[in-house]
Amino acid sequence: MRTTSLLAALVAASCAWAQDVLPEPARTYEALYSFSREHPFFRYAPGRPFRARGDTTDPVNVAYLAELELLTYYATTFQKETLEAHGFRDVVNLTTSLGECLVADRDGATLVAFKGTTFERLSYVARNLKGWRSEARAGGGVHAGFKECLDSLWPKLRQTLAARSKPVWLTGHSLGGALAVIAGTRLPRVQGVVTFGTPRVGNQAFADGLRIPCARYVNGRDGIPHMLPAWLGYRHAGRVRYLSASGVSRDAPRGSWSRRLAWLAPLTIPGAPGASLPSWFLDHAMLGYAIRTSNALLRGRAGVAGRLP
Repeated sequence: MRTTSLLAALVAASCAWAQDVLPEPARTYEALYSFSREHPFFRYAPGRPFRARGDTTDPVNVAYLAELELLTYYATTFQKETLEAHGFRDVVNLTTSLGECLVADRDGATLVAFKGTTFERLSYVARNLKGWRSEARAGGGVHAGFKECLDSLWPKLRQTLAARSKPVWLTGHSLGGALAVIAGTRLPRVQGVVTFGTPRVGNQAFADGLRIPCARYVNGRDGIPHMLPAWLGYRHAGRVRYLSASGVSRDAPRGSWSRRLAWLAPLTIPGAPGASLPSWFLDHAMLGYAIRTSNALLRGRAGVAGRLP
């Protein structure tokens, strides 16, 4: 009887989390880049607080940071309403002509999410093309355009964080991930940096000099992490984890761009909405990162302290 009751409880628990696991989105521009307000943000939050002193591969923290980053692509009013409805406090959006970030407090931590490139703002795109290196404050060289975007936000961000005393977590997607990495070398109290689909940021000296915990996540065949090319002297910093429909791995998926001329991937220009789009572009969508990191949490021992593989 006890065995039967235990089995029934396990089945019920399994069904409960299975209901929260989201299906893979359709591989179309409309599904991945429309940023629907119907997305169930932070559905895993009850009973799973953010871990201010956690690790950059803690599945709870990674899921929170991925959805916070997804929110940077939404309107400011929706950002604030959604975050406050889920227990975040002191929500601030900082915006300049060259960058945007979202700052919010939760569970004894201050979280900062840097928005990635949007083609609606040509100034963002132009800075992505500034490929020469500029000296970083912490040593080494970083992409000049990335540094310029962070510099535009810096006075506002520094002032905002000076009024807070909690451990700081930084995140970003695409260009935003590059800004998070550079910001991590400038700010005090940084507990960790978690990035999604981020290009190489600086040279070997910069990567070697990074003294903060940093993890970067790559979804499927996302081509942006292979920019800028290594043969130009750019290097990644931090640990890497790969996302797929089945979960998280330390190993690159078979057939990924890392096995080919990876840096050429983003040179295959995406078609118009509704047209056939290359895998590197579809896998770069922040929605895919948010769904796969939260699903990985829900399929694992959610709420138990630990790390992704």
